[in-house]
Amino acid sequence: MRNPRTALGLTLLVAIVVVGALCMHPQSTKCEPPAALVPPECLPSLVMGPADMVGDVVLSSVAVVSGGPSTQPDSTKTTAGYEETWNGDMTTRGGRQVSGRTVIIAACILPSVAQAVEYATQAVRNTSLALPEQTGQGDTALFADRAWGTGGRLVFTRANVVGDVFISTLPKEKIDDVHKLAKAIARRVDAALAGRPESVALLPLSAQELGMNLAEAFAARDIGEKLWGKEATTIALTDAHGIPRSIPARKLPGDDYLVPLRHVAGVINRYNELRASKDGNEVTLDIGQGKIRFKKGESRAAKAGESFDLGRPVESAEGELLVPVSVAEKLTGKRLVWEKRGALSIARLEAPPPKP
Repeated sequence: MRNPRTALGLTLLVAIVVVGALCMHPQSTKCEPPAALVPPECLPSLVMGPADMVGDVVLSSVAVVSGGPSTQPDSTKTTAGYEETWNGDMTTRGGRQVSGRTVIIAACILPSVAQAVEYATQAVRNTSLALPEQTGQGDTALFADRAWGTGGRLVFTRANVVGDVFISTLPKEKIDDVHKLAKAIARRVDAALAGRPESVALLPLSAQELGMNLAEAFAARDIGEKLWGKEATTIALTDAHGIPRSIPARKLPGDDYLVPLRHVAGVINRYNELRASKDGNEVTLDIGQGKIRFKKGESRAAKAGESFDLGRPVESAEGELLVPVSVAEKLTGKRLVWEKRGALSIARLEAPPPKP
């Protein structure tokens, strides 16, 4: 898929059969590995976040496939996996603007150790760059059951999990960086195997989910401070795969926060379409349920001749339309349920209780 590597994660997204739903609370008792295997419910605890990254990079794209326990025959049992692409800031090379560094990380959970090895060896055979086996060599013996790699690419297995790490550029440093990322994945696998999965990483919205190019994504990293200065904070909205996604915010009265509309839309539906007017004061949003219009100064959003109350007028600043995060309830028909992780407020969308 990519030269000089075949992307493990996106191959996975096409190849696996998904049955059931991912456990929304990966630290619950449902994330308990049977017979030294990592179950698919533990996938969120394997996801890598900004704190794991090497170099100055932003998340360009993320793809996740998740599944729960399957009652199907072994050949179609559920598998789960993700692939993240992180990019460095743009630089000029050969008269062209290109990304300074690319980091691609993928991990997938297979039904058995044997299938993980088979999957990894198939990925190695399918790449255009020869990846010699490194099992038991150097520090790979400390974190990998089987390993293949060279330069900036390493494919490895740990129990029934396959990891794949690729880093472009910086050849002098990238081998150590590749192993650093691989060790982080293996550490998370070992924690899941022990029945004590690591806390799920707080993952930012990707440039793709925000509808931004790479330069815009770098510029938007401190959008909270640009918007609200010392009043800026960060909250998280859990996505459909149980992964908390960070959102810049300003506290409002009660359990509500002022947030950029594009961030809420990106969490709800990564394929959303958000189109702004030339002056940036009006946005049309489509998250798969028809177009919804938001306009600066108006406290209602319009959809198909109807409207719903936003609770406060829409604000506009720094090229962003700002709305209460509670708009997620109006967009999905679900309710926000809040919890705390230290000082961080995390919300997840749940179906409302049935009416008596």
